[in-house]
Amino acid sequence: MNFVGNLRAALLATALLFAALLAGGCAPEEALCLELVASLRRCDLQAADLQCDALSYGEKSALLGDVDAGGCAALRREDGRVREDACAMFGWDCPEALGTPTGFAPASPVLYVSGIDAAPIFDWNTELIAFLQRRGVDARHVALPPWSSAEERATVLGAEVSRAATASPTGRVHLVCWAVGGIDCRYLVSPGGLLAEQPDAQGLMAQAVLSITTLGTPHRGTYVATAALLAADTPGLDTPLTEFLGLDLDEGLERFIEPGLMLDLEGVRAQLHRLQPSEMARFNERVVDADEVSYRSVAGVSYALGQPYAPGREVVARDCGASSDPLVDFARVDFEQGRRDALTELLVTTSAHAGRTLVVDGATRVAASDGMIPVPSARWGVFRGCLPADHYDLVGQLADLGADPSTGFDAKQFHWALAADLALEEPR
Repeated sequence: MNFVGNLRAALLATALLFAALLAGGCAPEEALCLELVASLRRCDLQAADLQCDALSYGEKSALLGDVDAGGCAALRREDGRVREDACAMFGWDCPEALGTPTGFAPASPVLYVSGIDAAPIFDWNTELIAFLQRRGVDARHVALPPWSSAEERATVLGAEVSRAATASPTGRVHLVCWAVGGIDCRYLVSPGGLLAEQPDAQGLMAQAVLSITTLGTPHRGTYVATAALLAADTPGLDTPLTEFLGLDLDEGLERFIEPGLMLDLEGVRAQLHRLQPSEMARFNERVVDADEVSYRSVAGVSYALGQPYAPGREVVARDCGASSDPLVDFARVDFEQGRRDALTELLVTTSAHAGRTLVVDGATRVAASDGMIPVPSARWGVFRGCLPADHYDLVGQLADLGADPSTGFDAKQFHWALAADLALEEPR
């Protein structure tokens, strides 16, 4: 059974639990609370401290009715913040959105580059791109071939860069690259990358790219890839990780988001292989930075159930420290105010592997991560700091737009602020 099947089964089990509780004489108030908690799971939210008595029975009924009728959007106000009655019941601080966007848009186009998987739920939220466009950003989403080689993906990206740069008032573009897309962005412009045998073309491509900002990119690899390969190559091994990836060892890789669509299993294995820490170390020796391009990076940090145990505070401080003019004051949010992001259920399986990272001497250590990528691996170029966000929050997923009720992180506000920050890179 794949992950979506497991999730449906879990929801069914939850429904059966409700029925059992009701059959055993569970009070209507308690049953209503349980239904509301289940609604949070559907909206990729978790209760911080359930306060069932914070609302009257009528208020809880109204809240549940709104969510049933309007979906997850009914939990939020027009300004993107979670409504007050939900904040009171689920124990959230519900702070204002982090960051103060200036509205100052860059003159150059900004290309938002996809990760390894092009399924809509695992790519940039289209509403986020539309939001930026309404704020004057020439925002363009670039979907690269899923689970394909760096050569294939960078070739497609190069065509989009050339097209956008030709029409750009500055003759250049910014790249904002999520997850594996950050590796492809680097590979496109590097003297040792896609155009290594064509130095003149490589120079022109590097000149067309003003900046590369990577978000949750495994520059130094991730042990999630290593664990997935081990699971795939062990006959008869069925693990939560293989189910998460939709990996059928006999039939290949089945896309659980798009049933019936099959991807080449060997191709997927090849991409997982290159994302291992040892392979990325060899990649980085060859794929060096281009002098013409400004490199920046951002990482996410999230906690299972929002609890401050794994990673511990000292680990987060070590991995997230020494950022250059951070876009979000993560230390204040995470440490001083105790506002921690709660990891989405989709990343619980991978987070245990993401928490391992490679250090210079080849040893491994526990690391802060976004549930998929360790922070030390995500740091590249000028590090702009950690965000209280998991891997999918960084791009407004899973349908996650609006201020997080625990931390205030808002993907729309952050990327608006980032776009204004990119404008400072442009020649004046």
